[in-house]
Amino acid sequence: RTMAPCFAAGRFWIRLFSPLLLAVAASSSTGALAALPIPADGSAVLRIHGSNTVGAKLAPLLIAGLFEAEGFQDISIRPTEVENEQRVSARTPQGKAVIATVAAHGTGTGFAGLKNGQGDLAAASRPIKTSERAELAELGDMRSTKAEQVIAIDGLAIVVHPGNPVDSLTTAQLARLFAGEIRNWRELGGQDLPVRLHARDDRSGTYDTFNELVLARQGKTLWSDARRYESNDELSRAVTLDAGAIGFTGLASLGKAKALAIADGDSQPMLPSRALVATEDYPLSRRLFLYAHPRKQSPWTEAYIEFIHSKAGQTIVERSGYDQTFCVASHRSDIGAEAQRDAGVTVLHASRDEGDFFAMLD
Repeated sequence: RTMAPCFAAGRFWIRLFSPLLLAVAASSSTGALAALPIPADGSAVLRIHGSNTVGAKLAPLLIAGLFEAEGFQDISIRPTEVENEQRVSARTPQGKAVIATVAAHGTGTGFAGLKNGQGDLAAASRPIKTSERAELAELGDMRSTKAEQVIAIDGLAIVVHPGNPVDSLTTAQLARLFAGEIRNWRELGGQDLPVRLHARDDRSGTYDTFNELVLARQGKTLWSDARRYESNDELSRAVTLDAGAIGFTGLASLGKAKALAIADGDSQPMLPSRALVATEDYPLSRRLFLYAHPRKQSPWTEAYIEFIHSKAGQTIVERSGYDQTFCVASHRSDIGAEAQRDAGVTVLHASRDEGDFFAMLD
């Protein structure tokens, strides 16, 4: 598959770079850009529900980037009292508060949020299912280019304890492992240790992808003894503490776990490197999505989507650990991204210097 780099020429990217570029932009501008509306009641300007892969890290950072591009100050990303939910806040130069919220409870919850009106965007780590598309048909065509946005290329990393001597597996071996048919690592050339399975929960698009690419293709189902997680990061941390563990997670959540090389069919084993994921040669590559209302999108929803596909958005994506957007035949874009600290609060004080912004990622 051949994909050529493609960056949208939008209203945003220039603001995150140097004053010289700002001057160039100003000299070619045909007029001032209209400011995005700030709700008088203090309600959220953006509400994103869905995928933990997208929502735990990438979505909040891109919101912070949009706020930065709008010239806002005192930008922060903070967890709420609800696990896997975050609040991105800022202030306008006039001191008015601006907030956005992200609830990362799994891909399925994103489509539910669109249906009940509680979300402006559904984050998904897999394409929308036929059943979900039918349920949302009253909104319009959820597969239209207005509704469906490919925002990243990711890969499922198969992770084990750092001390596990096994370096590679086939997809057939993976299926047997997660079906509970291989119970001890010595059957795969490893140590004499029982295999303990760690998997995402049933609401997760990450689980749906693993099921489709590994289990279902081999006619297998997940063993009932597998420990299930809502969060990629939580799963990865658990695997690093268990010598017999194996799990799967998005690339941005690898942490200190060891990623295995994966072979499918006659292919050579491939590690989930950025290059192999970007070209989708890695066997467990996947695309990440945002879904919006096909007919009714707020100015903030439209601005956020435009920002993601702008050069500034793509720079955030790349610095977050994924590959930048590519153009595909359908004229949708593919990219890769995710990263933020595990700790509680990330704060950015407004600056025109991109180095300050990307300190959030370090």
